[in-house]
Amino acid sequence: VKNLASQTAKSTEEIASEIANVRAETGQAVEAIRTIVESVQGINEILRLTAESVMEQGNATGQISTSITEAAGYAETVSGGIGDVRDIARATRDSAGSVGEATAELSREMAGLS
Repeated sequence: VKNLASQTAKSTEEIASEIANVRAETGQAVEAIRTIVESVQGINEILRLTAESVMEQGNATGQISTSITEAAGYAETVSGGIGDVRDIARATRDSAGSVGEATAELSREMAGLS
């Protein structure tokens, strides 16, 4: 009985030691999982921020495109206005030429009357 009690005590110590080892390893595994979860959360935050940046950049690109389209429209309007100014300048030049010719004709007629 004494021998059996000694073996039981020894086995109990070995089992207690194994349980302590399992607990320690479980604690390490839990800590490793906690670290992995934190890393995944960090990656998720980076992905969220990246998605927001992509959306903002898409919006900015759309605004730039709209501004370019508007600027092109303004340039076309200005170009048309310049064409109108050119036509008005030609008409003014032609009118000035006609006035000059009429003035010369009037001067000749006045000279003939004298």
